[in-house]
Amino acid sequence: MKKVKALLIVLIMLFICLLPIVALAADEAIPDGVDIWEYIQPEVYSLVPVLFVIGLFIKKIPGIPDWLIPIILLVLGVIGAVCIIGLTIYGFVQGILVAGAAVFVHQLGKQVKNGLNGTG
Repeated sequence: MKKVKALLIVLIMLFICLLPIVALAADEAIPDGVDIWEYIQPEVYSLVPVLFVIGLFIKKIPGIPDWLIPIILLVLGVIGAVCIIGLTIYGFVQGILVAGAAVFVHQLGKQVKNGLNGTG
């Protein structure tokens, strides 16, 4: 049963990471004037799973408190987005958005796991 739960969590996280790509392919289905995928630019989509994995590695480092991980991911997200987009306010905003998406993916997986275990 644990393997099934772990597989389900991995599939949900993979789906969330791939959702922007699927949405871009289905962009024509979104009515005119409603472009929800315009907030995070396609150039920085790849930062979301990268930041997610980095967060998992940071969590394993003893001595780093959990509350510090989102801040580290925020800094890394901004640095990554600025390197991709350029040193502008827009680059900073994109970094904040991808860091938020990475933390959201982690929390969603954690809460689904807690729900499946009956602890949430």
